[in-house]
Amino acid sequence: MARVLIADDDPSILRLLELALGQKGHEVVRCEDGAEALVAMGEGPIDLVLSDVQMPNMDGIALTRALRQDHPRAQLPIVLLSALSSEDDVLRGLEAGANDYLAKPCPLGVLQAKVGFHLAGRLPASEQKTQPDPGQAVVPQDGAILAGYRLGERLGAGAVGEVFRATRLRDGRSVALKVLHANVNEDRDLLSRYFRELAIVSNLELPHVVRFLDSGFSGGRYFMAMELVEGRSAGERLKDGALPLYMTLRLGAEVCQAIAGLADKGLVHRDIKPPNVVIDASGSSTLVDFGLVIRQDGEHLTGTNEVVGTPSYIAPEVILGSEDAGPASDLYALGITVFECLSAQRPYRGSDLRDTLQRIVRAREAPDLARLRPDLPQGIRALVASLTVPKLSKRLTDPRAAEEAFRHLLDAQDEPTTKIPV
Repeated sequence: MARVLIADDDPSILRLLELALGQKGHEVVRCEDGAEALVAMGEGPIDLVLSDVQMPNMDGIALTRALRQDHPRAQLPIVLLSALSSEDDVLRGLEAGANDYLAKPCPLGVLQAKVGFHLAGRLPASEQKTQPDPGQAVVPQDGAILAGYRLGERLGAGAVGEVFRATRLRDGRSVALKVLHANVNEDRDLLSRYFRELAIVSNLELPHVVRFLDSGFSGGRYFMAMELVEGRSAGERLKDGALPLYMTLRLGAEVCQAIAGLADKGLVHRDIKPPNVVIDASGSSTLVDFGLVIRQDGEHLTGTNEVVGTPSYIAPEVILGSEDAGPASDLYALGITVFECLSAQRPYRGSDLRDTLQRIVRAREAPDLARLRPDLPQGIRALVASLTVPKLSKRLTDPRAAEEAFRHLLDAQDEPTTKIPV
């Protein structure tokens, strides 16, 4: 198998990494800092370097720069280990010539797969002149291979990147692969936002929240692999008209559960809306797209003084700046989402961004669902109103209490027996 050099000043991490790679049959050369690693490089062939970023004497970034003087990317893969809260370290390391990075703490299975991927793509020196550098940009398109994933159909696109249905080649698993645009590589602000998002989603294991699988840098692109939720978003389903009552109440209860789980971790989603809730064939809802998530302690993914979120779903106190986004603003957005799912109409929709925001902050009462759906039971209309009343002090702001209210209403409905179309 391969000979892997590990540089880390923490003996316990060295031992753990050695055990993980030893399970795959790799020989490990252990070093406690970059200077020691450079000496070891001269004592025998090394197939891959796995280095911590922050080390005494010579850190991982300086080590990467030194190694790249004689060892190109395709010949010697270098993978950096870093806490994702130190996104500037990761960026400097990649700029210095690292092939990829791993976040601490890293699941051992991800470590083994990442090392295996880079070893499989390693080229002998004799082939360097005839093969492209793996750092060169790959054009994301159907059929392209990126970091061990075969891209399929494009599921969506935005200002920062594109999302593809993709197949993980090592086991055939289908994933949602978010691939950042190539120009993001030159934008430190966008990259910092990406790494902060990554630091948050990589540690989320919550009911009804999409799961993180992998991330990295390959083919000149940053990428993030997430669980692929097979189904259609509530936004897509609304193109066919209002959603069934049972489906909508279940969506409300399950998204409340997701909001509560995020709140327990000090997180706010900030972009709850029909397109960001995927409903599968069983009727279960999953909250996706964490590009605007923040910590309630003030660690924002966006700059200050920005209006973030989708205008029709932003709570009035957030627009006015009188309150920071919190679970209450996520619940408000959910209330507007449920209103739309039941009526197929948004309660606040202006001619432009400014007009929409003004309509929200000028409202004095909750939007009138009874006008559009007089057939709905009073309890359902009252719950939606309690989530969307403009004045924060009068609003239902406890996600667990809201979940209980949705489930109480759900229990009074007959569960559908027909399969939900995907």
